[in-house]
Amino acid sequence: QFTSALLITSAWHMPRAMAIFRKALIPVVAVPADVRVIKQKKHRVLRWLPDPEALEETSLALKERIGYFTYWLRGYL
Repeated sequence: QFTSALLITSAWHMPRAMAIFRKALIPVVAVPADVRVIKQKKHRVLRWLPDPEALEETSLALKERIGYFTYWLRGYL
């Protein structure tokens, strides 16, 4: 028996992982292993141009939201 668990995962996955533990009624302490940050460009004009790093971050965020929704549909959450 244990009284709580330590959940270490990517900050991106934390909401979905926490929801799974909550559904299983397991008390958990969240510890994000990484946090992604996009640096702003120095020049205001350059901020309006497409950025491959921003596209990658957007893709990861969408993938995680789709995963969360899929878990919800399947009853995992």
